[in-house]
Amino acid sequence: MFSRAMFEELGGYDETLDYEDFDFWLRSSRKYHYAYTPFVLVKKRKVYGSLSDVQFRLRSVHSTTTLRVCEKILS
Repeated sequence: MFSRAMFEELGGYDETLDYEDFDFWLRSSRKYHYAYTPFVLVKKRKVYGSLSDVQFRLRSVHSTTTLRVCEKILS
């Protein structure tokens, strides 16, 4: 969870990306500290063929977004 103020300070999501939350979490981690907890707080449902299921597969059309996010973080 994060505050609206943090979201606005970082310029929100980059909606030109296929999965903008990945970019947001990486950008926010450069400025804010996150705490690890060993407790399960959220359960994720896996859906075959969904974006999260295919985004990191070899030759995925989403590889371009992953590359763009990594280039943004490097700069």
